[in-house]
Amino acid sequence: MSQACRIYLSAPADSNLDDAQLDVKRSIIESIEQAGFEPQEFFRSGIPKTLAWSFENAEMVMARCQGAAILAFARWLASPAKEEAIPQSIYLPSEYSHFEGALAFTRRLPRLVITDDRTRTAGITLLSEGPVIFWPEGVGAAGIHEPWFREQFDAWAAQVRSRPHVFLGYCSEARSTAADLTLFMEHELDLRVKNYAMDFSPGPTIYQQIEAAARSVPVGSSSSRRMIPSKERKARLRGTTSSSKRGSSSEPTE
Repeated sequence: MSQACRIYLSAPADSNLDDAQLDVKRSIIESIEQAGFEPQEFFRSGIPKTLAWSFENAEMVMARCQGAAILAFARWLASPAKEEAIPQSIYLPSEYSHFEGALAFTRRLPRLVITDDRTRTAGITLLSEGPVIFWPEGVGAAGIHEPWFREQFDAWAAQVRSRPHVFLGYCSEARSTAADLTLFMEHELDLRVKNYAMDFSPGPTIYQQIEAAARSVPVGSSSSRRMIPSKERKARLRGTTSSSKRGSSSEPTE
């Protein structure tokens, strides 16, 4: 059984949505689940189901996800503070949409950004930073079957599935240990592994690539020089899939 990809779901609380927005939200979550992904929504599902929202908790959950869905629905109706010749009102998404979208951008997660077609184009809905689906008014939940949604959703889902679960870095003397670790994680745990020796390109510096790899995976592992017998290694691996002697990125504590 393949390891399910976690999707950070950034969306207003149900009580803050009108009936049409709520129907769209539920249909999008259903599409995410049908794709085989696990939505992670504060107070609703996954790791943050019982967590209080905070900057630290949001970052912790985001670090354990392979993708993000930002439902930046219109939350506020605002007007410019400076008086204008022609007064106008602007629909804005929640400030949480911008913050959590920025977190996803920082971790280079594939982002599915969806908003109402009346919402102002700025921040997380800025088109220059990636595709944004502007949900037409009156379409409702049926929009998930339309090409303008399916094409972007399927492209995003393919990016999510291609993300590695684990980054494995090691020195040359630990090559044999790393090979065993890689085989075990890929064949017994069905994880996708980004291997330092096999997947790094010769162009950028090693430090640049380590930094980029640490941002792109939820788990980092490093192999030390001490060679552990194969049977002992496998026994240890069944208890934990990551070791951290040096140079590792964040480790899950779930």
